[in-house]
Amino acid sequence: MLSVFRKRPEEVKTAERHIFILKYKHRYAVKLMCKVLKISESGYYRWLKNKDKPSKRHLLLVKINEIISEHPDNANYGYDRIHKALEIRGIKVSRNTVYRAMKDGNLIHKARKPHDTTKASTEIQNKENLIKRDFTAAEPVKKTINGYYRGSMLRWQIIYFADNGLL
Repeated sequence: MLSVFRKRPEEVKTAERHIFILKYKHRYAVKLMCKVLKISESGYYRWLKNKDKPSKRHLLLVKINEIISEHPDNANYGYDRIHKALEIRGIKVSRNTVYRAMKDGNLIHKARKPHDTTKASTEIQNKENLIKRDFTAAEPVKKTINGYYRGSMLRWQIIYFADNGLL
């Protein structure tokens, strides 16, 4: 009987254990299954009585979907904005409850983070590699001022290098 779970009864969610008992109650005694699965018999019957009633989280999810369907831009709302919108409507729930309800309804969007530096255009991305990973130089500072970056050098840097014979 317990080989269906392949876990200890404590590791399986209570709702899943209740469903298991409901499924196999014609084969085994409910009292025995409750004892083996380590749940109370009264808890099972309470779950059985209330299983068709919508949960508070489900009702909250309906209200969240109403907020999202009001305007197309609301689809981008995260749980913080939804929480604020619910507060405005007079519905008091915690941010964590809103987050969990949105997670159950697959309404949580993965945060978008840039992975690389954004280039201005493809022309900039395809610039010629002038150094070609050759970082050796015959003289000190020769690679940096050998014409590669001369256009971006400040005027005083060019004068300094010219006066000191480095240019």
